[in-house]
Amino acid sequence: MLRGRQLRCIQLTPSASAVMGKGVRVEAENNPQALLYALGALNEYEFIFDHITTFKLAMVQPRLDHISEHEISRDELLVFGEQAKKRAALALAPHADFRPDPKACKFCRAKARCRALAARSLQVAAQEFQNVVTPIALKDITLLNNRDIAALLPQLNMMADWIKSVEATALQELEQGRDIPGYKLVTGRSIRKWRDEAQAEQSLRHTHLKVAEIFTQKLVSPAQAEKLLGKKHPLLDELAIHPQVSQFWHRNQISDLH
Repeated sequence: MLRGRQLRCIQLTPSASAVMGKGVRVEAENNPQALLYALGALNEYEFIFDHITTFKLAMVQPRLDHISEHEISRDELLVFGEQAKKRAALALAPHADFRPDPKACKFCRAKARCRALAARSLQVAAQEFQNVVTPIALKDITLLNNRDIAALLPQLNMMADWIKSVEATALQELEQGRDIPGYKLVTGRSIRKWRDEAQAEQSLRHTHLKVAEIFTQKLVSPAQAEKLLGKKHPLLDELAIHPQVSQFWHRNQISDLH
């Protein structure tokens, strides 16, 4: 989007693998992906809009109710471009120095086959387990203070993400007929369902079964009742409750672990 001497680059991000899903909140400032998009726009349209001097980057995440904007000059963008070019060359080098990181590896498509990530994940596991092969002997967790645990939790996130990625890749390989030594595809338990519910209803009505035996009644949920009665209906507060749910740990956006 061009406005005067400024080119606006707006990214409508899904925030997750599912389109328009909720996921990781991102900021426009110092965002490599947004900067690369701006570089692409400059490279594609510079011959038309050679007067562009500034770029306004915007990250729009509707389902997170989040919009972030950041303005950068043409010169600053070109400096980033040179840095990105060098980093890209390093990444493509035969013996690239990969440095696995929870944030950097999260959306990487190569993580299931990445030797560096595998080595790092197993290294982290080895630090916390006496033996990563059966039997697994846990270290005494009480020897870790809260600061140690805080430093360990992000590493566990990376390991869990890597494990899921490897499992998904193994399943995909087996589904495509490729061999994973020692593993095979097995069919899970399937629950029967009617091919055609209307036809099933008519057929069952012609049996000895009573209507009450064919159908089951189910009370509407509080949310469904709210849609039917309206949000301010007194019965909702009187009859509905919020059940107690399990708590879970969540990392602060700003934390001092030093």
